[in-house]
Amino acid sequence: MATGDTISYGKLLLAAGGVPTALPIPGVDRPGVFFMNTIEDARRAKGWLSHTQRPLVIGAGLTGMKTAEALAQMGKQVTVVELADRVLSTVLDSRASQIVTKWFTSRGVDVATGVRVIRLEGREDSNDVRTAVLSTGESIACDSVFLTAGVRPRIELVRGSQIRVDSGILVDRGMRTSIPNVYAAGDIAQAYEPITGENRVVPILPNAYLGGRVAGINMAGGNAQYSIGMSANSTAFFGLTVMSAGLANLEEDSGFQILRKDIGIAYRKLVIRDGKLVGMLAIADIRGVGLLTGIIRDSIDVRGMENKLLEGDLQLIDLPADITAKRLEGRSLRWM
Repeated sequence: MATGDTISYGKLLLAAGGVPTALPIPGVDRPGVFFMNTIEDARRAKGWLSHTQRPLVIGAGLTGMKTAEALAQMGKQVTVVELADRVLSTVLDSRASQIVTKWFTSRGVDVATGVRVIRLEGREDSNDVRTAVLSTGESIACDSVFLTAGVRPRIELVRGSQIRVDSGILVDRGMRTSIPNVYAAGDIAQAYEPITGENRVVPILPNAYLGGRVAGINMAGGNAQYSIGMSANSTAFFGLTVMSAGLANLEEDSGFQILRKDIGIAYRKLVIRDGKLVGMLAIADIRGVGLLTGIIRDSIDVRGMENKLLEGDLQLIDLPADITAKRLEGRSLRWM
């Protein structure tokens, strides 16, 4: 289809995802600087790495830390720079972040938090990246740079229309936009989040799938509701499993009941509000974590079960009978 062509539609789904967050850093156009958002980005970077040794990763989110892990496993001398005061700040609390940071540094990765890169300087002979200048005035020698500061919803696609936007395209619980017969799902959508009751952009694959399913059902004439999407992450760094869901990064002064179990690198945390589990964190000790995520989604009252939750001893049989029956029958996902 040629650019500028017009096509008609009966119903439209906007699922165009996000685009890399622009970083106003002079020198990002130098050879050896890569955005890490697509498989093509990774392929370009891999070719460059054959003759480099000191990569710099800008951004300590999930993409940044996985990039740093991969580079370290290739034998590179890796440095990570993060503007926030800790790594993985959107998904981990300060204690969990401390554990992960120590795990990385013990494997040769340098981590600098609370600072930003203000300029990338190049070599005089080739213009290839050579140095990153930090907001502290310090400089870091580097021969490649990986920008992993995240993505933003592609809301520019609907600018000039009557479709309402905030951080993303605003949708109701049926994934409908403010325009009749126009839906949005995935990283472009700002959809209902059941824990807070607010609309949020939560750009992870499971939520894109769930939102797309709801939109598809409704576009086909059904009446589905998006009611179970929330922040949930599961990964491993150098063999250390890290899992979080819901309001996992809340600290002690948040006004919520917070329970912790902290032994060495094994760390578990529960966040409870009005008897309901609304957040959980698990590092190394991940027993029963899948069940915890389901408890958050189903808004199950956990009063009296707190110790089993924290120890990882809770079993399906410990849940209320109606919840157990739904899970055994595969009816735990509420589409209608």
